[in-house]
Parts: sequence; C-alpha cells; structure tokens
Amino acid sequence: MFDKDLEKVYSKNEWQRQWTLFHLFRKWDAIVGKNFSQVTMPAFFRQQVLWIYVENSSWMQHLQYIKPDLLQGIHRTLPDANVEDIHFALYPSDLPEKKVKKTPLPRSVDAEAEVEIKGLIQGISDGDCQEALYNLWRAHEQLGQNSSK
Repeated sequence: MFDKDLEKVYSKNEWQRQWTLFHLFRKWDAIVGKNFSQVTMPAFFRQQVLWIYVENSSWMQHLQYIKPDLLQGIHRTLPDANVEDIHFALYPSDLPEKKVKKTPLPRSVDAEAEVEIKGLIQGISDGDCQEALYNLWRAHEQLGQNSSK
C-alpha cells in the first residue's frame, strides 16, 4: 500500500526518475550481487545515464569490465528503467559511511592462467560469448573465489 501511495506522489510530480532510483536501491543486491552491493550504490540520473557511487578506484576499474552485465541486470530487473549507460564516481566524502563489512579489493589475475583461459575460449565462435566468459572468469579470479588454488 505504501509503495502505491509513493508511486502516485512521484508520478504526479513527474519525479519518475526518483521513483526508478528508489526501486534500484531496493533491488540493488539482486541486480549487482552481494559483493558489489557492498561497495556500490545507485546515486542519481543524468538523462538516461545512471551514475553509481563506488567505494574506491580499484572497484571502479573492475566495474568497467562488467558494465554490460550490470546494464543487463538493470534491464532484466527493471525493464521500464530506461537506463542507456552507466557512469561511475567515487563516494563523496560527505556521504555517511555504509555500515557494512569492507569487501577486499580485487586480486590481480595470474598471467599464466589468463593466457590459458584466453586460449580455451578462442574455440568459441561468438565474440560476445567469448568476452562474457572471459569477464566472468576474470571477476571470479579477482574476487579470490577460485577453489583450485
């Protein structure tokens, strides 16, 4: 009921972007995953560009690799969001600090393993699929979740 009332207020005042931002906040964990939600948060819109605050520049660089996946997650979860691009910015210093456990910075990727995975995915004919698989592997390695080590 409360959601419906808020929706009426936002639509009457033509604050549709704020309403979309509200929904992004509520579903952020599901869109980006627990690890990324601890170091990011949706910040604001500039036209069809969603700006995301990021904890530090290392995470910001890492998020550039998975930007297409983030956009896809937003479109899948909120199809009416009309987000065409994502930009990243560091958390402003005057923002209250989140009360969550700090997520470790991404690890560097083993160069030999990277060459090996690139060799393995060369056999995939679809370039987009190759890139997605590589980005997934890289994110997995950088988060230190590789159980074979």
